[in-house]
Amino acid sequence: MKSVGIAIGIGMLVGFLMNFMWIMVAIGDLPIQKIDQALRQSLPATVPMTKMMSSGVFVVAATIFSMIAIATSYIANGTGLMGFVKDLVNNTFKKKSRVLIFVITFLPPLLIALIDPDIFLKAIDVVGGIGIVILFGILPAIITLKKPGSIKFKVFSVVCMLVFVLTLVFVIIKLTGIMKVN
Repeated sequence: MKSVGIAIGIGMLVGFLMNFMWIMVAIGDLPIQKIDQALRQSLPATVPMTKMMSSGVFVVAATIFSMIAIATSYIANGTGLMGFVKDLVNNTFKKKSRVLIFVITFLPPLLIALIDPDIFLKAIDVVGGIGIVILFGILPAIITLKKPGSIKFKVFSVVCMLVFVLTLVFVIIKLTGIMKVN
C-alpha cells in the first residue's frame, strides 16, 4: 500500500507540475487584457498567443496538439463506452454481436450530434464544471474522512470538502444562469 501511495503521489505531482508550468509559461506570458478579450469572445488562449507571436509554427503546433488531445479523449471515451455496452449486451441480452455493440455505442451520440451539434459543448461545460469538482474534490475528501487518521487530517478533509462544495454551488449557479460571470 505504501508503494501504491507513493506512485499515486508522484503521478499527481508530475501532472500538477506539467499543468503549472504550462500555465506559468504559456498563459502567464499573455497580458491580462488579451486573456480577458479572448474570454469575452469565447476564444481559447491560443488565439491571442498566435496573434502576439505571429508564428505559423505555433499555430500548427497548437492545432496538432489540440487535435491529438481531442482524438485521445474520444478514443478513451469510446473504448470505455464500448466495454460498458459489451458487458451490458453480453449479460443482459446474452448476445455477442460486435455490430450490435458498435451500433448501441455510437449511433445515439451520432444522431444527437446531427440534431444538436452544440449539445456536446454544453455537456462539456457541465462535466468540466460539476463532474471535475465532484470527482477530484468532493469524493477524495469523503474517502479520506472514512479512512482512519488523525484529527488534523480529518479537519483538513472537511475544510477541503467545504471548499469544493462551495465551488460546486458556484459552478451550478453559473451554469444555470442565475449569476453571470464575466
